[in-house]
Amino acid sequence: MRRGWTGDVISQAAQIRQTEKQLERINYLTPLGINLDGVVRLETVIIIEIDGKATVEPQFTEVLQGNLSPSQAESLAQAILAQWQFEPSYMEGQPVVQDYVIQLTLSPMNDY
Repeated sequence: MRRGWTGDVISQAAQIRQTEKQLERINYLTPLGINLDGVVRLETVIIIEIDGKATVEPQFTEVLQGNLSPSQAESLAQAILAQWQFEPSYMEGQPVVQDYVIQLTLSPMNDY
């Protein structure tokens, strides 16, 4: 069941199982043609399934800071979030599919 705008009330919001993750440049950035030379902030809409997997809604991915193209931002958000796991949202004790707006902040590490 998807949350709609019909007044459904989520009794427990989804929780991320990890809050910070260091990304290896080779695994995420290089194949996407991205050179992270400053802070990049993305905002996107994700759908968290009842099994905790997140799916990026690409048409809602936006670059808030940085020099990425829309397609690079979409690909990067998908690559990052494919590795994350969430505890699902609950409604009346049952896990439900829920959409969320999230922001991702990436910054280069000094030792690269």
